[in-house]
Amino acid sequence: PVYVDPKFVDRTVRETPLRNVLPRRAVKGLTYDYVPLTSKGGAVWAAENAAIADQVDVYDRASVGIKFLYAKGRVSGPSIAAMRGFVDPTQLDLSVKTVSIMEAEEDMIINGDASTNPEEPSGLIVSITTNTTDLSGGLPTLAGIRAEFATSFNNNGNVNMAVTDATTHNYVKGLLL
Repeated sequence: PVYVDPKFVDRTVRETPLRNVLPRRAVKGLTYDYVPLTSKGGAVWAAENAAIADQVDVYDRASVGIKFLYAKGRVSGPSIAAMRGFVDPTQLDLSVKTVSIMEAEEDMIINGDASTNPEEPSGLIVSITTNTTDLSGGLPTLAGIRAEFATSFNNNGNVNMAVTDATTHNYVKGLLL
């Protein structure tokens, strides 16, 4: 065409699957407060009409500080004038900044480290400190993956999602094929 195509080609597009599966919570304040059940008192077998001691469940109270993620943009007056009838530059800037926030959030979910940047939350790599297996740089095996699934299950977990890098993902797919 003799005019610029108004459809932009995004050569930076990335998927953000993790941020789409995490639950969102509305809060009124600077912290998110919740009450986790940390230990069940359990149940006991006893004779009929036996005196049974109370089985005490343990609850905790947790508070997590709210973190703020920003993407600030600006569109100049001349840009607005130059794009009139072609594209709304303020909407374009808003959509690009929104996607930038989504991508930064996705990266933080995995790589965030509040100890190096207190303004961001800690991600999976920093937060998961138990039930880990260090392969010392080695590649996973199917037997090892099955063993990890069994360990999780035996500790009341149910693996329904795995997060990994593209290289390991392709390697595991190769093992399955």
